[in-house]
Amino acid sequence: MSLLERLEKRKEPEKGPESSGQGAEAQPGGGEGGSRLASLQARRSASQGTDAKRDAYADLKTRIQNRLYGEIDLKMDVSSHVAEVRKTIQGIFEQMLSEAGIVLSRQERYRLFEEIAAEIIGYGPLQPLLEDDSITEIMVNGAKNIYVERKGKLRVAIRSPD
Repeated sequence: MSLLERLEKRKEPEKGPESSGQGAEAQPGGGEGGSRLASLQARRSASQGTDAKRDAYADLKTRIQNRLYGEIDLKMDVSSHVAEVRKTIQGIFEQMLSEAGIVLSRQERYRLFEEIAAEIIGYGPLQPLLEDDSITEIMVNGAKNIYVERKGKLRVAIRSPD
C-alpha cells in the first residue's frame, strides 16, 4: 500500500463523525483513538519497510564483499597499490550490479561503493571520519558507539540502534 493510499484511508474515518453531526469530542479519548491507532500502524509498517530495505542493502553489500574477497589477490600489498585495488573493486562492483540487474541511483551506487572500498582498503566506517579535517578526535566506545570532537564539541558519529 502506498503512502498516499494510507493517508487517504486515514482521512476517511475522520470525515465520518463530522458528516454525522458528531464532533471529535463525542468520540472516546477525545477523537484521537482511531487516528492515533492508524498513525501507529502506519509508523510500524513504515519501519518494517525500512528494516526490509536495510536488510536488502546489507545483503547486497555482503554478497559484493564476499565476491571481492574471492577475486582480489590477497598477496597484493593494498597499502602501496591503493589506486589499482580501487580500480579492481570498481570493476567487479559494476559487473556484479549489472549481472544481478540491480538498479541504484548514482548517489546510492556511490555510497555503497565507498563503504565497500573503505572496508577493504581503509578502516571501514571510521574511514570517512578519518578523512574529515574538521574532526579533531575520534572516540570509539564499542563497535556501534563512536563519538567525534569538532570545534571542541563532542558529538555522536555512530550510535547503536539498540
